[in-house]
Amino acid sequence: MTAKHKYAIAWLILALAVGSPVYAETFTLRIGAGHPSAPIAYVDRMEHFFVPEVVRRVALSTDHEIHFIQAYAGTAAKTDEILEAVQMGLLDIGGWCPCFEPSKALPLNISYFLPFTTPDVRVQVKVVRRLIDEFPELHTYLESQYGQKLLAISGLDNYGLGTTFPWRATSDLAGRKLLGAGPNLPWISGTGAIPMSSSLVTAYNQLATGAADGFLGLPGSFYGFRLHEQAPHYKVTNFGAMAQVVLTMNMETRALLPPKIVTIIDQVARELETVATRMSFEREISGIENLRAAGAIVTELSPEAQAEWARAMIHWPNERTQEINAFGINGTAIMRRYMVLLEEAGHEFPVRYPIE
Repeated sequence: MTAKHKYAIAWLILALAVGSPVYAETFTLRIGAGHPSAPIAYVDRMEHFFVPEVVRRVALSTDHEIHFIQAYAGTAAKTDEILEAVQMGLLDIGGWCPCFEPSKALPLNISYFLPFTTPDVRVQVKVVRRLIDEFPELHTYLESQYGQKLLAISGLDNYGLGTTFPWRATSDLAGRKLLGAGPNLPWISGTGAIPMSSSLVTAYNQLATGAADGFLGLPGSFYGFRLHEQAPHYKVTNFGAMAQVVLTMNMETRALLPPKIVTIIDQVARELETVATRMSFEREISGIENLRAAGAIVTELSPEAQAEWARAMIHWPNERTQEINAFGINGTAIMRRYMVLLEEAGHEFPVRYPIE
C-alpha cells in the first residue's frame, strides 16, 4: 500500500468517525399575536426583543440562519384565534392571553380567579412561574390537546376601571354596562353592574356609541388605545396584576428544527418573561402619568371599598377552583398553594377566600 493510499484511507476513517457534514440552512418561522405591538408590552417585546435576539444567537452559535415572518395586530389571527392558529400551524409561535380562551385554557386563567391580588406584575409573574413549575399540569395539556408547547409567561399590569362617569362606591356601578375580557367579567357582577364581553380592539367604539359605560383595563393600554377619550374617569381599583400572557410554539415545528435552534428559542423565551414583565410594570407607571397629562381624572378606590367589593364575591374563587378540578387537575391544591405563594411574597388579600 502506497503512502498516498494510506493517507486516503486515514481521511476516510476520520470522515466516518465524525459523521456527515452539517450543511447550513435557513429556517423561516411565522410568529404573531392578535394585539398590536406599540401599545402592548408583550407584543412589543416579541417584536423588538425575542425575534432579533433569536436571529442573532442562531447566527452566532450555529451554522444556520433563521428568519421570522411577523404578523401582529390580528393580521394572521385575532386575539381569540392564536391558540388555534398555532395548533393548525398557521403560526409557528404565538403570543396570546388565555383570557380569550376561557374554556380551552381554563387553568392558565388562574390569575383572574383571585381578584385584588398583588398589584405588582413582577411579583405576580415570579409567583406564577413558580406555581406552574410545581404544577406543570397547568400547561402541559397544551401539548397533548393543542399541539403546542408553553415557552414563556409574562404579565398584565394592575387592572383598574375606566368609566364615562365619576363614581366612588361600588353601589354607584349598579345598572351600568361595563366591559371586560372574559374571565374578569365576574368581578363586575358583584357590583350589580351589567358585564359585557369586549376587548381593547373594540372597546373604543362601544364607549363612543354609548353601548358601554366603562372598561376593565390596564393603565398603559387604556392610554395606548385612547380609551380615556371616551371614558375619562380612571379608577385604580387594585384588582391586581395578572400573569396572563403566554408564548407557545407548534410541536411539529419544534421537531423539524435542529436541537441547537430549539434550545436558543427556549432560552430567549425565558428571558422574554423578564423583559416583557418589566416593560408592563414600567408602562403601568407611565400609563397613569400619561392619563393624567391627557386630562383623565385618575383616582384610587379606598381599601375599605376594595374589601367590600372582595366580600361581594368571596365564594367566586372557590367556584372557579371547582371548575379547574372538573378540568381534570387538582385545582384545590393549586389554588391554595397559589395564595400561599402570594402571601409569602408579601401580598395581603382584603379578604381570605375559602378554597375547598
